[in-house]
Amino acid sequence: MSSWSGESSWAGEIRGTSDWFPNSYRFATKEEAEHFIQQTREQWSPPEFVKATRVLQSDQPVNARWNAKKKDAIRLGAADPDDLPAAGEDDENENLLPHDEEALPTRAREAVDTYRRQRRKTRSALG
Repeated sequence: MSSWSGESSWAGEIRGTSDWFPNSYRFATKEEAEHFIQQTREQWSPPEFVKATRVLQSDQPVNARWNAKKKDAIRLGAADPDDLPAAGEDDENENLLPHDEEALPTRAREAVDTYRRQRRKTRSALG
């Protein structure tokens, strides 16, 4: 671990048959880390692999928050797709991208296309 910065975060770990498995999520509160590690435990496969869980204080910076409604961890600094406008799908959002999308680098165009596909899929699933 790095030297103590005076700030702390909370991290959950899962113990398998013999070792503890850390992860990179760091939460501001112990409760958030507990919710996250419990959710992770419930999703682990095979379930009998998980022998125990624990939450430890860390000197690493907070990089996530727990969304209780979605029962999911949200990385801080990363955009939540539900909070972003659907670029290109609504007239009012057309100005969010350059008018000449061909001028975008290939990776940026691919990212925009992927985002649009995911947004359409989400909208159709919601009805």
